[in-house]
Amino acid sequence: MPTLSTMMANVADGLLKQRKPQVLQDYAARVAGNLHKRATDLFDLNEVHQYQGAGTNHCGPTTLAMIINAMLGEQGYDCKTVNYYDLQDVMQKGSLAFGLTGYRLNTDLFQEVKIGDNISGATMPWGLEQAFKDFSAGLKRSGGPDLGTATFAEEGTKQDLIDNLNNDYKTAIMLVWPNNGGAHWVAVADYDAATDTFFLLDPANPKDELSKMPWAELSEHWSRPLGVTNLPDLPFLDEESLTDLLTLEGVIITFKPES
Repeated sequence: MPTLSTMMANVADGLLKQRKPQVLQDYAARVAGNLHKRATDLFDLNEVHQYQGAGTNHCGPTTLAMIINAMLGEQGYDCKTVNYYDLQDVMQKGSLAFGLTGYRLNTDLFQEVKIGDNISGATMPWGLEQAFKDFSAGLKRSGGPDLGTATFAEEGTKQDLIDNLNNDYKTAIMLVWPNNGGAHWVAVADYDAATDTFFLLDPANPKDELSKMPWAELSEHWSRPLGVTNLPDLPFLDEESLTDLLTLEGVIITFKPES
């Protein structure tokens, strides 16, 4: 799977200094201090589902919260430990700018450049990778379990999703809806080969259950370019970098043990 272009990587590196990883690490330390083992070893993936709320942009933090809770649940801990709203709050506080390696679209900055105030939980394509790394480091440093690391990639394939499931790796993918180019994060939970259907932890589903999506439909949304059209002229995004950003497709983040 190819990675970001050199141009985009350079932009990301330049903005890395505007991120405040200690904010997420401190939150992880608080989580570590409150962790407790479940009364039973039984773990139901449906239990980690969280609803992002109607009409919100909270899908990124909600998806990440579900993935973290699933990893904790599989290690015998309470699988409702991380609340998406708390995670979203520290992601916002730890992201000082429209950073490719930051987590969030900073509300104040976007109001300043006249994009509007409905940014809320919107997360950069790279945001979940970096937020997880910072959270995982803080959790481990504070005596909590080692959740591993995360890897961002583009042009993911169906086989990538199946391989991750077979290896018990958690996976987040970014779907892009038609017409408006809006993006939506979901976590991949299972696959039924007989019906060629994927099961998802979808933060837009108000019910605590897995959502179903046939591969034909998921592939269509997953392979669609990001296509955002209302970004302003930002000094740290030249034309080539902006093109790279707006033509992202097949975004996949794999969460797995450190190699």
